[in-house]
Amino acid sequence: MITADAREWPAPIRIVGLGSDQGDDALGWRIVTAVQRKLQNPAVHSACVATGAALLELLDGQGSLVVVDAVCSGGVPGSWHRYQWPLESLERMRHWSTHGLGLVEVLPLAQTLGLLPPRVEVWGVEIDPTVLHDQAAAAAAERLACTLVNVFGFEGCASHV
Repeated sequence: MITADAREWPAPIRIVGLGSDQGDDALGWRIVTAVQRKLQNPAVHSACVATGAALLELLDGQGSLVVVDAVCSGGVPGSWHRYQWPLESLERMRHWSTHGLGLVEVLPLAQTLGLLPPRVEVWGVEIDPTVLHDQAAAAAAERLACTLVNVFGFEGCASHV
């Protein structure tokens, strides 16, 4: 069952973790892996990618896309953000990407190529770049995974990432 928040999203819904398996950059992957374990919804597909180019390969212009990533935008570490694309403040974050061809470069490119889905959201966990394995960010990742499961699957997620 998809909750009211996601009922009107074009299917299929892709939830993609962007990052790596290292340090706080692994938060996107950890969140999506937790969602994969808990979510039983055939309309939702999930994947983890390391680069914007790999994300581009998953797109076909159909459905919806949710990208989950660690972000460093100057916000409070451990807070999380939900942005709908296009959003000017995300476009200004180009220089923060550690993924080569980053998210804010890939989304406009995908649009130009006709690969961008009609609905795109970016969900990010704010990290402190000066702290390795930020506990506030890890706790926020757990909450965000449960939020994604609740939005796209079933109510009552209480387990940890």
